[in-house]
Amino acid sequence: MSIQHTPPLASAASTHSPTTTTTTTRHKNLTKRLLAGAVAGALAKTATAPLDRVKILFQTAAPKYKHHAKEWGGAYNTIQQIVVKENEGIKGLYRGHTIMLARIIPYAAVQFASYEYYREVNYLS
Repeated sequence: MSIQHTPPLASAASTHSPTTTTTTTRHKNLTKRLLAGAVAGALAKTATAPLDRVKILFQTAAPKYKHHAKEWGGAYNTIQQIVVKENEGIKGLYRGHTIMLARIIPYAAVQFASYEYYREVNYLS
């Protein structure tokens, strides 16, 4: 009585090892990662832009908002002053946001794509 050994079937994961990926696939992955990083960076910065604007106003000690900086509700009062009292609306909270996005989008795209690349080649644990 002999025992026959049959080799395991090749799984789909093993047929797509990093050494067999084509250059086109790598470029597609890089493009996807760059785009994902850019979108994530833009959304994150857009979500935090109003508070970032208030922070900058406090840091520069802008005369109109200086007295709010030392209050407990200073950020809220500053937002209220920009939106309601100065009639700028929500748009006033996003002043300077376009320039900030011009800086953040390339940075976030490269950072995310680089992280994913180095993680893929096992430089990061």
